[in-house]
Amino acid sequence: MTSRLKHRWVATGLIWVIVLILTGWNIYRINMVQTDRHRLATMQMDQRFLKANQATIQDVRLHQSRLMHFVTSADLGFLVVENNLKRLSWNFGLQTLSVKTDSTHPSSNRMLITIVAYGSVPAVASWITAVEEAYPYLVVKRMDLTYESAKHAGRLQATFDYHFSLSEAGPVS
Repeated sequence: MTSRLKHRWVATGLIWVIVLILTGWNIYRINMVQTDRHRLATMQMDQRFLKANQATIQDVRLHQSRLMHFVTSADLGFLVVENNLKRLSWNFGLQTLSVKTDSTHPSSNRMLITIVAYGSVPAVASWITAVEEAYPYLVVKRMDLTYESAKHAGRLQATFDYHFSLSEAGPVS
């Protein structure tokens, strides 16, 4: 083979190597553009979803913040809950409300609270409903409602799981 033909084959080979390198680079860039477009489309869909459901999301966040009682200390939170429950019991005519905490199973953000109260059965039932509506951070773990014919009253013994969070400023939006 002549030297001139060798040079032509080398030139053709180099051209093909350059073509293959440029094709690989082009495929790489196309994949990057498609990935960016996919990310952009996802962000736009997320943004449309957030705009369309902004009110619902705000309601959920508000409801979520109500499920936790924000206090500066666990003992202070217990005192607030105890006073609130006693005030509510007076409003419904319940008698001898006793509120105790179970400190044998301490947790960082939960506390068991046991309540014993006496009153008419409708008043006890109304009190329970009022507690659930006013204090969603008190979750009923156990509840016993018995009628004591000697006192002509219902006896409520309930255990609540008190959910609290230690914070200085209150709920975070």
